[in-house]
Amino acid sequence: MSLVYGVDGCRGGWVAVAAEGRTKNVRFVRSFAELFDANPALIAVDMPIGFADEALPGGRACERAARAALPGKGSSVFSAPCRSALDAPDYRAALVANRKAHGIGLSKQSFNLFPKMLELDAVLRASPPCRIVEAHPELGFARLAGAPILAPKRTAEGRQARLGVLAKAGFGIVEKWLDRFPRAEVAVDDVIDAAGVCVAALRVAGGKAECLPPVPSRDRYGIEMAIWR
Repeated sequence: MSLVYGVDGCRGGWVAVAAEGRTKNVRFVRSFAELFDANPALIAVDMPIGFADEALPGGRACERAARAALPGKGSSVFSAPCRSALDAPDYRAALVANRKAHGIGLSKQSFNLFPKMLELDAVLRASPPCRIVEAHPELGFARLAGAPILAPKRTAEGRQARLGVLAKAGFGIVEKWLDRFPRAEVAVDDVIDAAGVCVAALRVAGGKAECLPPVPSRDRYGIEMAIWR
């Protein structure tokens, strides 16, 4: 079976859970492009792919669809900024740009991820050597559990619930990885989330994934705006 990655952004760079047949592993890289050295067939990443020119209420269609698929957990899906906001030099300017585009605000959580968004966007616009799709860890956990896991991921209950469904899906080794990296660079939640995204990567690679929305739109560069689960 081909190598696939489930990737999540972290403080020091990117954490990637790799799956190739029954073999699972995890790695940390400083730059997203480093992931291509292993020639993966597909990468699923928890980061916006494609940016609308206007910031629409509720975000892109894929974000609205993802929230609808996560009853009780929709707040875990944040709205991507409009493309013009990404060029802003600071949070205040980005907020103004987002409001000017369509009259809605921008969270600081989203603004803090701008460097990661821009890095991934540059990779996508440069014709990457493998398919890259957007996924969301909570959709992966919900798939495995049969319903959204409502307990917050930073609580002991929430963490164990996510590790439990991952173990039943063949990712039991994830619990052994939680202390592999310095916490200043990779948080425990980053590793667990990357594994949740890897669930989507395997489904996409196997032709079993669902696209949200079913017929996605594309941004001005032709990049598909879809979230896969």
